[in-house]
Amino acid sequence: MRRSRAPSWWAWAAVAASCRCLAPAFQGAFTLVPRRRSLAPRIAPRAGMASPAGAWGRGTADINIAGGERYSSADWIDNMRNFHKSVILRRIRSHLVFQVVMTTVVTSLHQFGILMQTCTATPCTIAGVVVGLLLVFRTNSAYDRFWEARKIMGGMMNSCRNLAQMRLTSLASTPQLANEFGRCLEALPYVTAMHLTWGVPKAERRDHHLYRRVRAILGDELYEDMVQVRCPPSYLLHRMRLCVDARYGGQGQAVLYAPHLQLLDRINGLVDGIGALERILRTPVPMSYSRHLSRFLTIWLGTLPFVLVNELGWLTIPVVAAICWAYVGAEEIGHTIENPFNDLDGAQTFDTGLPMVALSTTISSEVRNHFDMYEDGSKEQQRQAVELPIKSARESADAAAVVSAPVAPAAPAAPVAPPREASVGRGRGGAARASSSLPLGRGGVPTREEVAEAKKQADLAVWAAKALVEKGAPQATAMQAKAAAKVRIYESLRIKAMMETPS
Repeated sequence: MRRSRAPSWWAWAAVAASCRCLAPAFQGAFTLVPRRRSLAPRIAPRAGMASPAGAWGRGTADINIAGGERYSSADWIDNMRNFHKSVILRRIRSHLVFQVVMTTVVTSLHQFGILMQTCTATPCTIAGVVVGLLLVFRTNSAYDRFWEARKIMGGMMNSCRNLAQMRLTSLASTPQLANEFGRCLEALPYVTAMHLTWGVPKAERRDHHLYRRVRAILGDELYEDMVQVRCPPSYLLHRMRLCVDARYGGQGQAVLYAPHLQLLDRINGLVDGIGALERILRTPVPMSYSRHLSRFLTIWLGTLPFVLVNELGWLTIPVVAAICWAYVGAEEIGHTIENPFNDLDGAQTFDTGLPMVALSTTISSEVRNHFDMYEDGSKEQQRQAVELPIKSARESADAAAVVSAPVAPAAPAAPVAPPREASVGRGRGGAARASSSLPLGRGGVPTREEVAEAKKQADLAVWAAKALVEKGAPQATAMQAKAAAKVRIYESLRIKAMMETPS
């Protein structure tokens, strides 16, 4: 029989070092099912809670959701120093402790001569290749879900920006509809974040700060109506659609205006985005695949001590612990990012999923900034909405006038027909038809009377548009377009008269 040999000093040092590194993992080691709370470090805490700088290797000021936190080559020192604080290590601690205990038992039995039979390395080598392929496929499929969710959130952010900008020009004439439309749009990102994580009713029971913010934006009546439905974000989008239809005459109208179609297209895009996010949330990776990978990985790691103990002796314990940490950690990363919506505690990093609080706050803040820039009822800004296109048309006309010549008087042999009002077509090419409705004398060159009549019609249209805007009439938008068209007619006639009159 083989005599048992006492472990040398370097073997005991290796065991002590491995125990020192794995000491935090033994805390709660027998809790086989860890608590399913939010896993990301609380970089940006809830209101009223302190967050010490450097608690996770970086201070709060270094985190910027606009650019995202990226890994630097100098971060390896912080990563090693904060190794015991790893989120993945906390999640795999039960599996890691089990493998370390099993390896310690096998190594002790072998070193003291009780267990002499060992295994060859060939089966473990072949199985290791299969385990690696399964892990790669598992993590790639999880990352695809994470990245798809991020792209959808980016598309929703762009749609919210467009709707906030279109609200000024399309709904400014109806302040009540614009107000409800704006409140629903501002609360939509927060409601989406709660719907994809806890759910709005659960956030209300926990008195989460997002719940309080949404209730303050929507008001009690609209909020109570929203929580009664199964999908609160869809309800807000439905209310926004009703506001748009009410502004443009309802569902049964014969003519659909371009702003109406654009608003409905943006709202439909938000509906599609929320549906895609729900699909990612409610369709996990099949459980059979995860179970098979977990069983295969556990059996493979369990056979490693029998293969390595004959060559490594007591060093088998730290070696198996490191291999277990690497493989099981990679598996757990796939499980963690499989659901991108698992963070609602205010974290601003992409450590374990999408930072839903930070993303929703960014979108809602941008929407609120647009509303603050263009407050409803601001007559000065509404006048600018009428005057800026006219001013731009006149400036471009002045820049195009290279030769400035006096307008020639009307030819006496060619009597000028009485001018009639320029008509602006509702359809495509209306401006071109309007410019051809004025008679031109002297072989197509406008006379002084024709230019003066065009200027008079343009001034009357601009005055009428300003009056309708100040009254908040629903015809203000159409009158603005008509005024801009008549100004363009006047400018084109004036430039043509200057350019074609012989010097």
